[in-house]
Amino acid sequence: MIAHIGLDVLNLLGERFGQEMGRQFERIWEQCISETQGFDWEIFHEIRPDRDNLDMNITIIKSRYRQIGGAKDEKMLLEGFLEVIHRVSTSAKSYLGEGPVNDALQQAGEMLSMIGKYQRDPVITEAFVSRLRGA
Repeated sequence: MIAHIGLDVLNLLGERFGQEMGRQFERIWEQCISETQGFDWEIFHEIRPDRDNLDMNITIIKSRYRQIGGAKDEKMLLEGFLEVIHRVSTSAKSYLGEGPVNDALQQAGEMLSMIGKYQRDPVITEAFVSRLRGA
């Protein structure tokens, strides 16, 4: 469930920021992932926030997570997604300004709050919503 929620949020942000920034968003994404180390890099390298590849991305992330032994503690995966969301949002603010980025974060939070499939795990959903509000 964490991978689904996290990728849905990243896809939404990727679409919004990509519309505003074009190819510059791809550079920001690459930079944010390349600057991560350890766990976050192992999980997210070569992943793109892209709805067309959502199922493949979920499969890749889950597989990598199992390989590094993370299945015992899903908190690591949650924190990884939250860190990537924070990095991408912070970098996008330097290009777009606070307003458009905060609007996209608010839209992502509303999506998580309103769509029923995210309510199956309210603790995880609230962790994402809380971070989106404070990013």
